Order: sequence, then structure tokens, then C-alpha cells
Amino acid sequence: MRRAVPVSSSAAAGDAASPPSRAGGVRSRGSPSLWLGLLLILVHASWLVHRVQYDSLPPPLDADQAGKRGFSELSALEHARALTDLGPHPLGSDALESAVQYVLASAKRIKESAHWEVDVQVDHFLAKPGFSRLVGGLFKGRTLVYSTLQHVVLRISPKYLPEADENAILVSSHIDTVFSTEGAGDCSSCVAVMLELARGVSQWAHGFKHSIIFLFNTGEEEGLTGAHSFITQHKWKDTVRFIVDLEAMGIGGNSGPDLSITLCRHRRSRHHPAASPEIVAAAAAATRCCRRRLRSYASPVSAAALFSFGAA
Repeated sequence: MRRAVPVSSSAAAGDAASPPSRAGGVRSRGSPSLWLGLLLILVHASWLVHRVQYDSLPPPLDADQAGKRGFSELSALEHARALTDLGPHPLGSDALESAVQYVLASAKRIKESAHWEVDVQVDHFLAKPGFSRLVGGLFKGRTLVYSTLQHVVLRISPKYLPEADENAILVSSHIDTVFSTEGAGDCSSCVAVMLELARGVSQWAHGFKHSIIFLFNTGEEEGLTGAHSFITQHKWKDTVRFIVDLEAMGIGGNSGPDLSITLCRHRRSRHHPAASPEIVAAAAAATRCCRRRLRSYASPVSAAALFSFGAA
């Protein structure tokens, strides 16, 4: 027979206050200080990633630092400022004539300073009157008539490899703007990048196997007529095998209501897509239309699009 063991009142109170144990034990929750520490680490890590990607960019190079074969961001910025200083230059304006002459003069300087083994040809192309019926894009179903279009076309190829001219990469953008803006983003920034890129390429293209054509066209803002006139009339049109179209939009652009298709295409084409949905969609729509004009009449080619974003 077991004897009853007396229990003190304090022990009985302690047992009553303690929660009942669960089968298998109870996992203790982390303390508030632990969760706060983890949150601070996450915030700090996110700040570091943002700083490395956006706030710690390499300094821009001037012409001396970049050298003959390098890319000078400051030189490209000078081109963009020179074009925007002309004010809005829509199709048919005197300001557009000045912008075309500026690009033409810059192209001729590239020809004069090119490597002696590089062949640089500059063509001030005056398109014949024509018309284009658009089957897709922003101007679907419209027939556009154009005349007095002028483009600056720059071809760079190795001088002692004649067969290089048979296959060319076309890099294209437009000089003209809409009537209400100077076009710093759309598309003087693209023209400036192309001019500086062409200058650098002209110093080491003697090692190329194919040529590069830089097309500075007009008439883009009036229904992509510049692209149509080049690919249907120019003497180098049949040599194009790959198209790179540079396009931009300003902060006041309108992307339309449905962004899903554009965003999906952007996500599939980029390993690390980054931009606001409105910016990506509007720029993609514009450059997709221009590529469609070029590809509709050219021999089988591949196409790519480069977006740049900034204030128009």
C-alpha cells in the first residue's frame, strides 16, 4: 500500500500555472529580437543590391579616356544635347533639316578618322515618293504616302574583304521627333549611341567578316515610313541579314490597356528583366512596329530590339 506524499501549496500553484505539455514536445517560437534581426539583415541586403546595381555605376568616360576604340558616354551625351538643342524636329521642319545635317557631318568625321584598313561609306539617301499599307501594329489598316524623306546611311566594313559587303547587320534608329518635344529620349539618345558606336567600330572593323550598316532615318513618327523607304529602295537593302532597332520613349508615353503579351515577350527574351510595365510595353510596341516594316520587305533576316528609356 503506497503512502500519500504531501504536496506544498507553492508547488501545487506552480503546477496549476504551467500549461499542459503536448505529445511529442512543444517547439519554442523565436524571440521578437531574433525576427527583428532577420528583418534588418533582409533590408540591409536589399539596400546593398540596389546600391550595387543602380547607385554604384562606373563613371562615364570622356573621349580621351575611352580612346579610339572605346565608347565614350560623354561624347554620346554631347551628340544628344546637340540634337535636343535644335528643339522639336518633326518631319518637314527646318529643325529636322538641321538635325540631318548634324548627323551627316558627324558621319563624315567618322569616315575621315577611320582606321586605314576599314572602309567607311556615307550615303545621304533621298527616298523617292512611295506608299506603304500597314498590316499590323499601331497603324494597322492604314495606307501611308510619303515623299521628301532623307536618311543618313553609314556602312562600315573591312577594306580588304570584298565579300563582307554581301552580309550586313543593320543598326537603325530615327532622327525625327514628334512636334511637341525635343526628343531627348525618343530618339536622340539612340542616335547619339549609334554615332559613338560607329566611331569606335570604325577603328577596329578591319577584323570583321561582315559589314555593319547604321541607318539614321526620318519619318518614323509619321507611320514608320522611313524604315519602309530604306528597305524597299536603298541599294544596300538586299545585304541586310540581321536587324537591331534602337527605340525609346519619354516619361509621358501611353502604353495602352493590355500589357500581358508585351510583358511575356520581354520576360522570355531577358534573363533579368527590369523596368516598369508601362515603360517596357510602350517601347516594345513602338520598336516592334519598326522591325516589322524592315522585315516585311527584306530577305530572310533575324531581328532584335534594344530599349532605352528617358525623358522625351
